[in-house]
Amino acid sequence: MQIYQDRRRLRNFLRSRAVLFLLSFFVLFLLVNSVRVGINAYRASEARKSAQTEYQALTNQKARLDEKIKDLGDKDALEKEAKSRFNATLPGEKVLIIVEHDSSGLNIEAKPANIWESIKNFFRLP
Repeated sequence: MQIYQDRRRLRNFLRSRAVLFLLSFFVLFLLVNSVRVGINAYRASEARKSAQTEYQALTNQKARLDEKIKDLGDKDALEKEAKSRFNATLPGEKVLIIVEHDSSGLNIEAKPANIWESIKNFFRLP
């Protein structure tokens, strides 16, 4: 009989409001922390994906630059790069620049203004 009374006392203690409140608080605490961990894991995976894409872009850029550096050791490639970047020419060469009417937005066929219109435009308010 004593065993049954001890079990009953233990059961009553575990089902008391204070213990249930404490256990529910503990479960809520664990739930909130698990949600936080999940959110942080998601953010970390997104950051990892963006870092991997950035790393891939940088390794591609490094490979291109290494190839360019290797090519610049060649005299012909160096000359070609100087011509394309700095519009350099060798003695006796001429540079031809082709300007299309639509792409530049400039009106090449515009006539220069006469002197009187130049004076009027000079004094015109902006």
